[in-house]
Order: sequence, then C-alpha cells, then structure tokens
Amino acid sequence: MLDKRLKAILNTLISHGFTSPKTEFISIEESLIPILPDKYKDSWENLSPAISFLINADYLSGEVFYHGFYSVPDYRDLSLTYKGTHYKNFKWQELRKDMFRSVAVPLIVSLLTAAITTAIGYLWGKTTLSGQPSDDIQSYYRTDDCAYHA
Repeated sequence: MLDKRLKAILNTLISHGFTSPKTEFISIEESLIPILPDKYKDSWENLSPAISFLINADYLSGEVFYHGFYSVPDYRDLSLTYKGTHYKNFKWQELRKDMFRSVAVPLIVSLLTAAITTAIGYLWGKTTLSGQPSDDIQSYYRTDDCAYHA
C-alpha cells in the first residue's frame, strides 16, 4: 500500500517528466528533494528507503550507488516504470479485486449454501415444494391421534 509520502514522490516525478529512462536523475539530494512539496522534503538518507520500496515494487527503475562510507543507498538515472506512471489505475484494479473477494465471494457462497440445504430438505422429504410439511410430519403432529384428549 502506498502512503502519502510515496504518492507524493510518484506524483512529483510524473509532473516533472521523469517517465523515460533518458531523463537525468543525478541523485535524491540534487534531483528529487528540490522538486518535492515542502511537506515531504527530507534528507536523502530518510528518502532512500522510500525510493528503495518503490523500486522493489516496480514503480521506479534506477541505478544504486553509495556515498563513500554511508550504508544508505542513493539512486541515479531514476525513472518511472509503466506501473509507476499509471499507479492510480493499478491501485483501482487492486481495490476492485479486493471488493470482489470481500463482497461477491461471500454472497455467492451463502446463496450456494442456502440452495444446497434447501435441496437436502426436499430430498429427505421434510417439506414439499409448497413449503408445507410432508404428510408424514403432519400425521405425527395431529391431535386426534393422541391418546390424551382434554
């Protein structure tokens, strides 16, 4: 799931034309931080995990490099993939799948369960298609057959 910061990074890259691999992306500090909205500006050390997540999730592609002795990676030649450019469509399709799984599947299962239990009741002869109990059940409950009459 993309949080607000990840969506802001993708929207910034889309609006500034980082859609082709030929676009020069020098580093996070030189290319991304200056164009990010003020609310999401941070150091490259803190933005690097977000970029790493977007690359691992196939929203971005880029080359990893390291600054001297820092263990936090930086990126150059960063560009959006097809999934990154159209991430809203991908999220909408994912939401539709989840809605189908959480609404339609339980509905279908409940209808099938009701149909099967109704069919079993008809097969065992407990009720007729008109919804009335069968003759065997009615004769069991008749009061004139009881030994005790008040």
